[in-house]
Amino acid sequence: GWVEGPLAELCVPERVITYGVIKLGEEVAGGVPCLRTSNVRWLRIETEGMKRIAPALSAEYSRTILKGGEVLVNVRGTLGGVAVVEPEMAGWNVSREVAVVPIDSQKVNPEFLSYLIGSGTSQHWLGGVKKGAAYVGINIEDLRLLPVSAPAMDRQLEVVKHLEALEAETQRLESLYQQK
Repeated sequence: GWVEGPLAELCVPERVITYGVIKLGEEVAGGVPCLRTSNVRWLRIETEGMKRIAPALSAEYSRTILKGGEVLVNVRGTLGGVAVVEPEMAGWNVSREVAVVPIDSQKVNPEFLSYLIGSGTSQHWLGGVKKGAAYVGINIEDLRLLPVSAPAMDRQLEVVKHLEALEAETQRLESLYQQK
């Protein structure tokens, strides 16, 4: 019952894995929030310092306008960032440094997939295909080929629940350590 294959096979048919807005332009007050690598961290999205772009510019990159539930992966500059888009981020966009993985949630749980892509095995594979010396990046074609193995949906949900509990305990211990 495991799903095995390249990452691209887990996407909804009408959308493909792609990157976002190439040149963000000037900050636009009240504009469309646009996530960059500085916003996409390991398993979380930080909205502090987020840039807002012109609505017309965002519309030019309609393929990466977020709907919620997608998995974002940093593919330029600071690699390793991977997180799930929250429903309240619908309508936002991403920069060129961030890939949008529009997964089919009938095939794979988005949180499970983000843990999987953020795992050592997937990061090692992605590290093997990265290009560049001064400005490191992962080609979209390579990201589409990332090997993915996922158990049945009920098992994916169990794994996510277990990992979230471990993460909460780790944060609790970190807080205690900092207090001491």
